[in-house]
Amino acid sequence: MKTRFLLVALAACLCLAPAAHAQVKLGVVDVQRVIDESNRGKEARALLQKRFDEEKANLDKKGKEIELFKEDLEKQGLVLTPEKRAEKDDELQRRITEFGRLKKDKQDEFNKQQMAILREVMGAVMKVIQAYGEEQGYTAILDGTQGPVLFAGKGVDLTPQIVERFNQSAGSKATSKPSGK
Repeated sequence: MKTRFLLVALAACLCLAPAAHAQVKLGVVDVQRVIDESNRGKEARALLQKRFDEEKANLDKKGKEIELFKEDLEKQGLVLTPEKRAEKDDELQRRITEFGRLKKDKQDEFNKQQMAILREVMGAVMKVIQAYGEEQGYTAILDGTQGPVLFAGKGVDLTPQIVERFNQSAGSKATSKPSGK
């Protein structure tokens, strides 16, 4: 619905512009590419990768502990009393269940952090695009990542200019670090 409205509005601009003797200036930006190629986007990706690697190492350690417990239980299985064996089996199942919950919780937490950082970077990119469009006199700048842009000539692709402008505007600003454990 929103896309249709934008297309109708764009078509209206294109139809009305010649009548008003105004020049229509359109641009296309691949926002995802801006995020991927910009310094700030790379910093965000590195930060997320570091957090992911740290959490993965912690989870791998806990998984290894469970494996060792299981191996120990299998070795001792024949010498344990049935009651002790049942107790150890219950302990193993409890650890496995807790580990599964921990993995899910960490994945959910990571996804929230990823979305928060992406929203922050995306907001900054959108401000740069808007300022660039106003400064350069663009009628509209479309997102070539998701939008209904079927064709855009190389002269219309503003992605390299936006990456450069975003790098300049961001300077050495680091991506904020949402609290994470």
